[in-house]
Amino acid sequence: MILKRFRFRLETVLRHREALEAQAEQNYQRAQVMVEEANVKIRAQETRRREAMQIAPDEITDTARLQNRERFLLTVQAAIALLEREREAAGIVADMMKTELVAARQAREALSKLREKDVAEHTFLTLREEQNALDEMATMRHGRV
Repeated sequence: MILKRFRFRLETVLRHREALEAQAEQNYQRAQVMVEEANVKIRAQETRRREAMQIAPDEITDTARLQNRERFLLTVQAAIALLEREREAAGIVADMMKTELVAARQAREALSKLREKDVAEHTFLTLREEQNALDEMATMRHGRV
C-alpha cells in the first residue's frame, strides 16, 4: 500500500500571503522608525530650547545678543512645530501600515488554518486506509487458517 504524500492545493497562495505579511511587517517597522526618528529630533530641539532659555534675559546686556536669542528661540520653536507635524504624519503612516499588517496576517492565518484542517483530514484518511488494509490482511489470514 502506497501512502499519498500531503499536498495543500493552495500552497502557492499561502506562500504569497506569507510574503505579503512579511512585507507588511517590514513596512510597519520602517514607519515606526520614522516616528521614533521624529521623536529624537524633537527632543534634540527641545534640549536646544532649554539650553537657550537657561540664560535669563536680564543677564544679557547687549541688545543685539538678546534679539539673537529671541530669534533663535523662535526658530527652534518653529522647527519643533514642523517636526511635530512630521511626527504626526509618520504616526498616521504607521497606523496605516499596522492596519495593512493586521489584514495581511489575518489573510495568511485563514489559509494556515485551512491548511491545518486539510493536514488533519489527510492524516485521518491515511490512518483509516492503513487500518482498513490491516483489517483486510487480518481477515485474509484468519480465512486461510
